[in-house]
Amino acid sequence: MKTSLRLLALVALALLVSLEAFAASPLSGTWSGSGVVVPDDGQKEKVLCRISYSQQSSTIYGVDVKCTSTSSKQIRQAGQLRQISATQFVGRFSSTKHKVAGQVTVTLKGSSVQTVTFDSNRGQASVTLKKL
Repeated sequence: MKTSLRLLALVALALLVSLEAFAASPLSGTWSGSGVVVPDDGQKEKVLCRISYSQQSSTIYGVDVKCTSTSSKQIRQAGQLRQISATQFVGRFSSTKHKVAGQVTVTLKGSSVQTVTFDSNRGQASVTLKKL
């Protein structure tokens, strides 16, 4: 009986620690900022972005991206990122509508600033975001 109670207490403690880790995630939440898009076949454009992240497991985050360029082009993308270190997250993206696919990398700089880079078959982009 004592062994069962100890085991139950350990399970409860592990659950609390994992829930605390979810709550303390530095990436989760909404971020906003600006940057540039550099298409392979065109002019560099400034963009304004708002990106929301939600932790789905210990290393997987859902991501919702909304960006608008200076030429009023709007980009909306959803997907997932995988945490590969304490400050870095990676994922892949694709859009059949825009005929683009590539990789996204998020690098945290402290708890309130991040850099997001996109590398694709049609160009690159980089934005710096602050946590709201």
